[in-house]
Amino acid sequence: MTDSWEELSLVSASPKLLHKGIEGVVMKQIAAATKKAELSQPIPLPSPEPQRCDADPPQRRKRMDLCVMTFVDRLQQYYRTRVCLSAEEVSVAQQRALDIATEIQAFLHFKHPSMPLGDMMLAGSLLDNLQVVKADHACLIVPLQLESSLWTPIAGEDTFLGHPQYCMVRRENLEYYPRGRSYWDRHLLGGYLSSRLVSEQLECCRVVI
Repeated sequence: MTDSWEELSLVSASPKLLHKGIEGVVMKQIAAATKKAELSQPIPLPSPEPQRCDADPPQRRKRMDLCVMTFVDRLQQYYRTRVCLSAEEVSVAQQRALDIATEIQAFLHFKHPSMPLGDMMLAGSLLDNLQVVKADHACLIVPLQLESSLWTPIAGEDTFLGHPQYCMVRRENLEYYPRGRSYWDRHLLGGYLSSRLVSEQLECCRVVI
């Protein structure tokens, strides 16, 4: 108590000490207010470093181009580069298939000279320009020459199968023209021309080219 009263009496007696005391209190309040203001302001983020505009490598540019492409564009690109055949390749394959057909027909005529066959022709995807990836197979049609007075084609819808792609050929006028009048009578099965029997005969004279 005595020391406090003495310090208070000294401060009151000396104007310089009173001025220093007031100045110290004021500076403390200013410093506290400044700290509060700094804490209330948002922290500034560091500015991003400027990126160098280097040229993208070819693979990266290609990958970006593929990302931009739509699904339809990718399918079209795949069809043009991997699936579709050139017109020159298709033409060469068709000519080779026709050459093979000529050799097969000559062999069949030599093996079965009495078998009435028409000119062998090309069919299937190679003929319709629908073959893809590689022209490595062909379909050949061997037309059978049938007598119009002895054979009648039956549409697939009118058969017991009821399928338009499975037609049948029926033998007619057996009472007037008995079996043996036509070459294809040997392939009769239940009054109809049997494609299985015809295929078996052609299978027996298979030729490897």
